[in-house]
Formats: sequence, C-alpha cells, structure tokens
Amino acid sequence: MDRLRETLTQSRLKEFLHYDAATGTWTRRRGWKGCKAGDSVGYILPCGHRVISFCGKDYRSSHLAFLYMTGSLPRNQVDHKNVIPDDDRWDNLREATEAQNRRNVHAYRNNTTGFKGVSYMKKLGKFRATITFNWKQMHIGVFDSAEEAHQAYSAKAYELFGEFARTV
Repeated sequence: MDRLRETLTQSRLKEFLHYDAATGTWTRRRGWKGCKAGDSVGYILPCGHRVISFCGKDYRSSHLAFLYMTGSLPRNQVDHKNVIPDDDRWDNLREATEAQNRRNVHAYRNNTTGFKGVSYMKKLGKFRATITFNWKQMHIGVFDSAEEAHQAYSAKAYELFGEFARTV
C-alpha cells in the first residue's frame, strides 16, 4: 500500500511536510514524484484558501495546521482572524463555529456608507445601524451621522460577538 494513502495523523503529516507556524508556509520534507525536499506545497482555490493534497485527499492548509500543531483536526471550521484566507500563520488561526466564522467578515461590497452595519435612510436623511444575530436582523438605532451609527454598531458587535467581532 502507498504510504501516503495511509491514515492521516500528526506524525505522518510531520514525516512528509513541514509547517512554518510563523509564516504559515508548507514545504516538503523529502522528494516525491518529481518534487524536491523544500518545495512549497498546495494550491490556492478561487475563494482564496490554500489546499494541500495529502493521504489521497484534499485538505485546507489551515486545517492541517491544526493537526500539525495540536495533534488533531479541528472539530469545526477554522477562522482567519485577519480575513485573509491564505494567511495560515498559526497566530492568525482559531477554531470557530460556522456562526462565529460568519461574524468575522468584511463589509459587503454594495455598502454605500463605507461603514459595516450602517445604511442610509433617504426619506429621513439619517443613518440606521443594524446587526444580524442568531440569523435575525436587530435594529440598533437611527443616527444623524454614519460615524455615530458605526460606533453603535461596533459596540453592539463587540458585546454580541466578542473576539469574533469585525467592524470594518
């Protein structure tokens, strides 16, 4: 049986690949199928995440980083704190539920105010702050300026989401 098709374990991963926790890069420990030791591994998906083929299966490199560093794959998702999906430095990764991971996202592209959680109410000439929590949109308040509305949104985001709050 091909050794790479055996069960994925931390020791098997460390036998074939090296993970640099400070940079988030992966390299080969030894040559295999035309590749040399020290070559980088993986490829970037259209969504921006790095994928590494190992033991006959594709894994997100952030998930393999958890196995490499802790000895087990994450039970849930892996969140990139800085929202850069191929930045797999160990200090940028944290295990997260789907809900926590969804909280740590940038403002939508169609945002016209420039502030996450803030929309302009044309009829009133004011700015509305809203936040989504447990799949329900919550009204935070109506404000004279986008900056005030954003301050209210930010305060509520940190109250509800803690370390997973992203306000930009």
